[in-house]
Amino acid sequence: GLYPNVVSVKNGKRFAKMKTKEDGKVQCHPASVNANISQFKHRWLVYNEKVMTSGIYIRDSTMVSDYALLLFGGDLEAPSGPPTEPAMPRRGGGYTPRADDATF
Repeated sequence: GLYPNVVSVKNGKRFAKMKTKEDGKVQCHPASVNANISQFKHRWLVYNEKVMTSGIYIRDSTMVSDYALLLFGGDLEAPSGPPTEPAMPRRGGGYTPRADDATF
């Protein structure tokens, strides 16, 4: 597996916004097929390599679902104390937990 090489993705109008827990803002490497995608179906990417040139770039990235991270991401720990923001309801039922509500 590629854990802990996980990137959270927020879809944008021109480009998707990506960040890692360790480095903050990152981008797909310009030579990556994911570099020009602004709308991802899932909100997570896993990657093989991170390089720093004029910015921090990820290479060899693959989109993964929430369930893939839950099943294969390792141990899951609940945060201590009350959550700072409630989980967001999803269309069609269920809830989407916040990215920082759980630690893998």
